[in-house]
Amino acid sequence: MTWGYIEESTERWGGTIDYKNKLIDTNVQNMIKLLTNLIAEHGSGKVIILPMINTKDERLGYRHYYGYQTDGTAWLPNGKSYFEIDLSDPARALSQLIHISYSVQAYDAVFVVKEWVDIEQKYGNVKKYLQQNKKMICAFDYRGFLKKDEIYVGDPFFFGDPTARPKAPIIIVDYSTAFYDDRINFDSYVNQWDSSFINNVGMTAGGSNSDFVRYMNRIRAGTSEFAMVMYNILFGRRTNT
Repeated sequence: MTWGYIEESTERWGGTIDYKNKLIDTNVQNMIKLLTNLIAEHGSGKVIILPMINTKDERLGYRHYYGYQTDGTAWLPNGKSYFEIDLSDPARALSQLIHISYSVQAYDAVFVVKEWVDIEQKYGNVKKYLQQNKKMICAFDYRGFLKKDEIYVGDPFFFGDPTARPKAPIIIVDYSTAFYDDRINFDSYVNQWDSSFINNVGMTAGGSNSDFVRYMNRIRAGTSEFAMVMYNILFGRRTNT
């Protein structure tokens, strides 16, 4: 796994065109190092990362969009509602970690890190997986790491307007590793997190010329390995190449 790949990817995004984007890019590279170490140490090199989006409804809290619900949210994986990070596949793993690191600076979202399992083979679908597998390695948002009782899902039995896209709570009742229990190790990661964000500058996400929209446009039109990998994950196979 080479950092040159990541540096090339962010450069081709055009993120270093001004001082703000230089700060954003530095945050991204710092976060990738942290998450790569975490996945290697606590996920045996392979994990599932599930995003939860702030619904801005106190009855729903943060919810996970799955299946067809991801269609209207461009930065979420196409079809699958989660990211599968396998460090033995560097290009695909690093591309997704880059994307997650930008997304966490653009959206009020929680990312739940769980030990890898073949969801479709073992559970059939992600809905059954979330109902039956209620353990996690850790969770984080732009503020840092979250413990299991800090993930707000409102009323877990309330799913909102039945005519709209339903939003699933991710209920966590236990941890699958000692990430939080090993206090020295956990404090080390907290310190790394705090030092990873050299400036909480954030990315604008609304409007056609916002930071994140321009970033996504680079994926849609880009020809770098990063853009090609992420296009396939977010939108499916290209039809114009």
